[in-house]
Amino acid sequence: VKPLMEVKMGEVLPVEQVRTWKRVPPRMVELAQARGAYEELAALYTTERATAEQLADQLAAAGLMPRERILIQQAGGVLGAHAGPGAVGIGGLLK
Repeated sequence: VKPLMEVKMGEVLPVEQVRTWKRVPPRMVELAQARGAYEELAALYTTERATAEQLADQLAAAGLMPRERILIQQAGGVLGAHAGPGAVGIGGLLK
């Protein structure tokens, strides 16, 4: 089971649990779409940049933002230590 978490106002909140890794990126994209339009958007990773690149491709395919505008960024030490190896995430600034 892969937990989906949200960091909001400095607090980590559980969103839901996804049963397989294959379902995680599409579900994350769905959740991002539900938030609305973005000014800025980033795919975050702790140890595997390729996974974040794939997530960015899926975000662009969903029409959230052109691929060349989506940043690929390694998560910082605090978030990375809590999320663990292999974690990915989406960060964004809503319009």
